[in-house]
Amino acid sequence: MRAVNAKLKHLEIDMRITPQGLMETLAIWTRPRARVLRLVQQVHGETHLQTALAQGRGVLLAVPHYGNWELLIEFMAARGPFSLVYKASEKAGLESFLQKARNGANVQLV
Repeated sequence: MRAVNAKLKHLEIDMRITPQGLMETLAIWTRPRARVLRLVQQVHGETHLQTALAQGRGVLLAVPHYGNWELLIEFMAARGPFSLVYKASEKAGLESFLQKARNGANVQLV
């Protein structure tokens, strides 16, 4: 019974988080970068990024698909050229939309 209750609790959390994430993502995709970046309240480890870039080195970020990583795309692109490696959607309409939503100044989709 505990396993069932635990699964129901996770489902309840997912049902609240998914609509919130969708609304946040749509806001990020439809607003100017300067406005989106005002949403960033705290950054952990940015000194590592700044140090590497100051030394002329590139940086590879391995980021899980957890939380709103669309905000990370805007954050990184605001700091310079940024390549986003992702798996393209098999659905042509969705892929076209994603390219328009994610593509912007300093963003290269790979």
